[in-house]
Amino acid sequence: MPAKWLLKSDPETYSFADLERDRETVWDGVSNNLALKHIRGMHKETWR
Repeated sequence: MPAKWLLKSDPETYSFADLERDRETVWDGVSNNLALKHIRGMHKETWR
């Protein structure tokens, strides 16, 4: 079963609508090693 991810964003900084429009982004500033491991393990899927 593929993993599903719930991602928190701050709409005033960069909203999910911004991500849908841009189709990709750079997430910097993440310092938690476990979070970085999971982010690196994510795969691109088709946006619905």
